[in-house]
Amino acid sequence: MNVALGGTLVIDLVAQQEIEHARWIYPPDLATHEVFCRAGTLAHEIYGEEISVNSFHHQAIGELGRGVAAAATANDGTIEAIEVDGADAIGVQWHPEMLAEPDATFDWLVSRSRNMKGPLRPVERRSDEHCSQAGLPN
Repeated sequence: MNVALGGTLVIDLVAQQEIEHARWIYPPDLATHEVFCRAGTLAHEIYGEEISVNSFHHQAIGELGRGVAAAATANDGTIEAIEVDGADAIGVQWHPEMLAEPDATFDWLVSRSRNMKGPLRPVERRSDEHCSQAGLPN
C-alpha cells in the first residue's frame, strides 16, 4: 500500500534493526514482540494500545507515501501498521492468520464487509513506473 502511494521501503531491515523482526526460526503462531498503536488510529480502535505479534519481515516501511499514516510501531520505531487517509483499510507487517489467538483484524474485516454500502472507493495509485522502480509488478 505504501509503495503504491509513493512511499519507500527499507530493503534490508536485518542490517539495521534493534528488535529482531525476521524471526523465521520461531513457530509462526508465536508472538515475539510488542506493537504500540497510536491513539486516534484505526489500529488503536482494533487492537487497543498494544498487541503482541509474530514477526517474519526483513523489509519495512521507509518514507510514508501520499496519504499514508503510521498507525503502530515497534519499540525500535519500525512501522508495523499503516492506514490510508480516506480509505477503509489497514496494512500490518505481522501475519494475523498465523497467530495462536484469533487476531482482531478478522473481526474488523467481517464487521466492515457486513456494513458495506455501495461500491468500494478506489485509492489513487501513484504510477506503474514508481511500482516498477520498487520491484513490484505493474
